[in-house]
Amino acid sequence: MEINTSIIKNKHPNIEWEIAVSEAITESVEIDNRELGTPVSASTKAVIIRVILADNRTGISIESNPENYMAVFENALKTAKATPPNNTRADISPRITHSADNKTFSNFNEDELFSSAEIMRSELDNKAPLLNLNVSKMISKAQYYNSNGSDIKVEEDNISAQIQIGKNHRLGTAVTSLRLKKPDFKALVREAMEYYNYSKKLAKIKSGE
Repeated sequence: MEINTSIIKNKHPNIEWEIAVSEAITESVEIDNRELGTPVSASTKAVIIRVILADNRTGISIESNPENYMAVFENALKTAKATPPNNTRADISPRITHSADNKTFSNFNEDELFSSAEIMRSELDNKAPLLNLNVSKMISKAQYYNSNGSDIKVEEDNISAQIQIGKNHRLGTAVTSLRLKKPDFKALVREAMEYYNYSKKLAKIKSGE
């Protein structure tokens, strides 16, 4: 969403402030030891606003719904006014404008999540007990504005995968997260198998086998 900073500037022309908005959208597929493929979607949002008055009194307010940013601003302002004057000043950063998008995986849909998870399960091929595996796509968005005119917007995608195999103390785990290319799902399973086989050797040594 867009923050209309002109409303804040017109209403509070003599106040310093900064606004940070974040959003993370995650879509994932998880397969457990019952071989159930479960799609999961989740979204988290937040807006953080800091206000600094002329006498260095500072107020901060946080809200999980960025659309309420004006109410969040007013709450930060109330907090600042109720705070004793402070000799320490945390200055607002100078004006910066920047925009960057990394949408490498914009077309990576639910079908690809399932097929990627299936690649991992097929590579495992019952060589070890599967505890769980997960393939997920995350879209991260961040915005930053301040009273000096900063306007920063960044959006990026990443693909994550993890697998855990084994039983009791014999475990193998591998995790990866990439922004510029898809993970090598087969290699991830092989890495987990290496840890699993190594843990089996350790278990034999400890048991005196």
